[in-house]
Amino acid sequence: MEKECGSTHTKKNRDQQIGDLCKQHKFRYGYRKIAALYTGVCEKTVQRVMQKYGWQCR
Repeated sequence: MEKECGSTHTKKNRDQQIGDLCKQHKFRYGYRKIAALYTGVCEKTVQRVMQKYGWQCR
């Protein structure tokens, strides 16, 4: 996976993959667990994405 600085395409893809992981685990996992599953992204980034879309663990 190539990292392109500031590319919206890769950000959209990243956001979609994080959302897919949340949906796959029925929103039971928090940002730390999702970050552990989705390698290559720090916890802070996952937390921001989840807050942006309102994907909270239940």
